[in-house]
Amino acid sequence: MVHSLRNAPLLGTTLQLGLDLAQVGMPTWCIIGVGTCASSGITPPLCGNVLVPLNPTTVTLPLQYPTGGVGCSGSTTWLLALPANPMLGGLPMASQCVGLCAPLGTAMSNCLSFVLQ
Repeated sequence: MVHSLRNAPLLGTTLQLGLDLAQVGMPTWCIIGVGTCASSGITPPLCGNVLVPLNPTTVTLPLQYPTGGVGCSGSTTWLLALPANPMLGGLPMASQCVGLCAPLGTAMSNCLSFVLQ
């Protein structure tokens, strides 16, 4: 799974957090929080490291199901409205996607660090 920003993280716009090369139809979530990507160790029952800082600002965006093609050719996008508050400028953020594979497996994307502008 490849996680990317589909647009710039500009205050007053809608941030588009993308996921590509994901299993079609797999339940997926995007985790986002304040801070930069850093290893927090493997988080059972996940298959790898949660790299988003786990702190009180961390939230999980709504469930999505990647669509398009077959196998691992799915894509989806989470939309997050960014307030037009200049005090948030320069705030570091991190996001990562997690998916549930049948029957009991998990999949994790890369982690993104970005700064609100």
